[in-house]
Amino acid sequence: MKRILLTFLLALVTAAPAQTSFEAMDPDGLFAAARTLAFGGQRAPARVLLRIALAKAPEYADVRILLARTYAWDGMHDSARAEFRTVLYREQDNRDALHGAIDNETWAGEPQKAVALCDRALQFYPKDIDFLLKKARLHFDRQQDREAAAALNRIARLDRTNAAAAELRQAMALQSSLFTAGAEMTNESYSRIYSPMRYASLSLGRRTPYGAVIVRVNGAYRFGSGGMQAEVDWYPGLGAGMYGYLNYGYSGSPLFPMHRIGAEFFAMLPASFEASAGVRVLDFEPGSSATMYTAAVGYYYGSFWGSLRGYLTPWEHPDGSNELSPSYSATVRWYQEGPDDFFSFRAQGGFSPDLRRIQSGAGMTGTELFLLGSQSLTLGWQSLVTDRLLLSVTADAARQELSSLPDEYVTVVSLTAGFKVRF
Repeated sequence: MKRILLTFLLALVTAAPAQTSFEAMDPDGLFAAARTLAFGGQRAPARVLLRIALAKAPEYADVRILLARTYAWDGMHDSARAEFRTVLYREQDNRDALHGAIDNETWAGEPQKAVALCDRALQFYPKDIDFLLKKARLHFDRQQDREAAAALNRIARLDRTNAAAAELRQAMALQSSLFTAGAEMTNESYSRIYSPMRYASLSLGRRTPYGAVIVRVNGAYRFGSGGMQAEVDWYPGLGAGMYGYLNYGYSGSPLFPMHRIGAEFFAMLPASFEASAGVRVLDFEPGSSATMYTAAVGYYYGSFWGSLRGYLTPWEHPDGSNELSPSYSATVRWYQEGPDDFFSFRAQGGFSPDLRRIQSGAGMTGTELFLLGSQSLTLGWQSLVTDRLLLSVTADAARQELSSLPDEYVTVVSLTAGFKVRF
């Protein structure tokens, strides 16, 4: 039906006697017919009707904007520029004209003029994500990463789930910084029984077309002995708004699980929600292992992100009965300039999913892991202090049940500091 209508309109426009009938139409009818022709690829005939409409209604902005767009689509950028200027002279804040003018200058190879028009548009519409995206892309195409990041940060404050902004940010990261190296140190102090315990990690990450890959070496000094663990993380992209998490770790020390395996699926949902579900498998001494199932839901609201996460672990009681051990946490982040800059708060209850706190000097087993109660509060800060240097500090206070003394608790205070460098 649409093709028949297009053919009929085209025949009318190109037939000389029909010009008179079109001139008898009102501007709205001419505009509707011209739209059908223009979006059907018949832009020259569409311009005939648009000029007739403008002769009847010179200030009909939508007609002139469509005329300008047909010029731009056909590479007639000077003609398009003149028509857009006419509209913007009368209506400085005409959103459609501003969008069209930016596109025309972009296609004409005039990025400076396009950026200037973006800035002009953002004076009227400071929260318009489409204008911000166009500005970010223009700067990205000119390898002006700082300016592009500033525009993307403004988008992040308005809509952290925007898929187009996330794709552009990932493209920037791939282009500018393939590698990330980092180090982190933690000191834990106990209110009684135990001496301070220390942890450290070194990591190297690389962004690839298949997702980020991170290799990490963890070290621990506890109970008068030290141990090491090697880990690798992979975050594969799984399509628009979806990605995965895969983890494997190995250690020959009783201070860590012998094998650690993790997998999780993440998805961005409508209305600024996100959700994930996954599993963690911990293999300790021979014949002892545990499986933790986890799920989380997150929500973005302005500069804030909140998340609720739960862990559920089936285990066998010494008397042979089967039980489920739960853990839950709530996290809030308050974002500042961009996605790498935030303050965070976390509250946790149930058993402790933090493996550093659930073992004795003799090591740990899957059975004792999920019998230990724990409650904790955590405050954190992270900031991208330069284009390539990221700093973080975390303070944590926990009430932890002792593996060696059931129903006895200690207070654990830990401080973690770390940095990452992109190159």
